[in-house]
Amino acid sequence: MRNIDLKNMHEHYLAFIDLETTGLVPAMHEIIEIGYLIVDQADLRVVKQHVIQVKPVHVKTADPEALRVIHYEKRDWSAAVDLAAAMKRFSRDVEGCIMVGQNITVDWAFIRAALSQLEMPDPMHYHRLDIMSMAFALLHDDGFFKKFSLHELTEFFSLKIKNVHTAADDIQATFEVYKKLLTYRRKLR
Repeated sequence: MRNIDLKNMHEHYLAFIDLETTGLVPAMHEIIEIGYLIVDQADLRVVKQHVIQVKPVHVKTADPEALRVIHYEKRDWSAAVDLAAAMKRFSRDVEGCIMVGQNITVDWAFIRAALSQLEMPDPMHYHRLDIMSMAFALLHDDGFFKKFSLHELTEFFSLKIKNVHTAADDIQATFEVYKKLLTYRRKLR
């Protein structure tokens, strides 16, 4: 990545990030998939895309509903890596990037917990961008939305998601929604 002045947000790559987890509580549940798409803000060109499957250690504490939603099958994670290896790769790739995500507080809480557990520093820029908040600010009066979920946003913008609740497809959908929100904002001017 580039060595960039931390004071200028426009100079940083954006890292669209999506996690799949075994539940919603970082103290009890685990990251089992990390997807990220790194984008140059200047031209919205994808610089890198990667998905890392993480071996769960405590599947017994998983929320069964979370495992059902993400279609978790142990055999599908046979090539998964441990959390330390996953976070080292992730940290190297997203260094200096601004994190972007749908309902980012959940994914950020899991990332922060994993970094803390492994005693690793946060490699990303300190700003975070939340697609849900951006959409709420632009579309709150539309009447279409109940939760401003990724599903609702992709429906609103007529975008198709192949496999919902997979990190690879969710980060792509989040990136496409981001581009639509930028276009929508320009139309409002």
